[in-house]
Amino acid sequence: MTRTGSLKDCARGIFASISLRGIVVDWAEMLADKERFIDMERAHICDFLIGFSMGATTGLLFAPYSGKKTRARITEAATDGAVYVKECGETVRDAALGLVEQGKDEIARYKEGVAEAIKRGTHAYERAVS
Repeated sequence: MTRTGSLKDCARGIFASISLRGIVVDWAEMLADKERFIDMERAHICDFLIGFSMGATTGLLFAPYSGKKTRARITEAATDGAVYVKECGETVRDAALGLVEQGKDEIARYKEGVAEAIKRGTHAYERAVS
């Protein structure tokens, strides 16, 4: 019995260390993946900022108008963009509300159909039992 007991203990120890090792390895891989993801995000943000600054610099260097006119045009373009985004938002909202209403109507129709099916099934059961 002693030898069997010691083999069982040995086997338990091996399996425990294997599963613990697997958990530690999985945890380490998860942290490495997370760090790679954060590094990729930083790289993308840096690329965006570099591109943005280069575009802004190029735009200012080759601007066809004076500073006052350019600022006025930028303000006008920003206002137009805001109006466009607002209109698109309203369109999307209206479409979403329409879809919600259609969904409610469909659900009500299916609900009535299910209620009728249950009612018919109950009547059929009562007739079969009687």
